[in-house]
Amino acid sequence: MTRQRFCSCSRPICRQNRSGRCASCAQLARNTPELIARRAATLRDRLATEPALRDRYAAILATTRTGAVNNYRLRRLRAAKLPDWVLPDMRDLYRELRAARLTPAEIREAMATQTAADARTFAATGQFPSERRP
Repeated sequence: MTRQRFCSCSRPICRQNRSGRCASCAQLARNTPELIARRAATLRDRLATEPALRDRYAAILATTRTGAVNNYRLRRLRAAKLPDWVLPDMRDLYRELRAARLTPAEIREAMATQTAADARTFAATGQFPSERRP
């Protein structure tokens, strides 16, 4: 019977493990500031000297920064930066009011007024005002 092996942090490791570290300690050892700086310097040097590698990285960045997936990601990020009480069709109004440097109380009041006006318009016409907006 073999003895159980342990990492320096006292977590058990399997007998096939050759590093002597558990997964979290191995991750920490791979990501020290010195090693991160060395990897960054190596990548910088390779990008400066190898045009094919630079073109491949540029293509990956171009696809990451454009396209439907990126637009979806940006919409989610922008929506996450707004308060929960802002309705989706009022987000543009909220941004305009924030840009005008109104206080949060004034913004909330203005949006409540706009919501009431939209409700009156819907009651009168049967059409949501947001459907008429460009």
